[in-house]
Amino acid sequence: MRKFLWLSLFAVGFAYMESATVVYLRTISGRLMDIFPMEILDPHIGMIEIGRELVTLLILVMVAIIAENSFVRRFYVFLFVFGLWDIFYYFWLKVFIGWPRSLLDADILFLIPLPWIGPVIAPLLVAFILCFSGGIAIVRNRNFSITTKDAVLFLSGSLILIFNFILPSLKEIKEFGMEGLKYINPFPFNWFLYFPGLLFIALGLLRPVMFYQDNK
Repeated sequence: MRKFLWLSLFAVGFAYMESATVVYLRTISGRLMDIFPMEILDPHIGMIEIGRELVTLLILVMVAIIAENSFVRRFYVFLFVFGLWDIFYYFWLKVFIGWPRSLLDADILFLIPLPWIGPVIAPLLVAFILCFSGGIAIVRNRNFSITTKDAVLFLSGSLILIFNFILPSLKEIKEFGMEGLKYINPFPFNWFLYFPGLLFIALGLLRPVMFYQDNK
């Protein structure tokens, strides 16, 4: 339980820093509340932002590596910290600037390899599943394994969701080239593709921690 509390504290604090950075970027761009159409202020700033995202992921991975000593448990610690960090990222944004005004507000979720676009509730539901499954693994503190079926479900669901999130970017590039990314229309969001992906991820992650067998 002590590990769970320390990891939670880290995730909440790291989310504060992430949210503060985004507030600064939005303030500089003059787009504090409405970020669409999406226009990158400066290619140099855009590259810095991509680098910041990569470093953020690296920090979360390093925390998981330090916290545990097996691949599977490190993986679930990463899921927990990532999920809680993402949830509190939006929490702090709401505290700082009153955004999102609604869980259906569109957001730019990620920039690698293309902008990920979706309503706020979409990454939050994923984050809840990651946080819940990772939290169970940390609190139970048991060794368990991931079957091939679990891995296939998780990877399939992840690929479906990633494709769905970058679909608006792909459509704009197909029609207008890379310049089209400045004018992405975040709606309509493809919920029919989203929910199967979310279900696959949930099944792939929850079965190992809910119905585990000790590996001794």
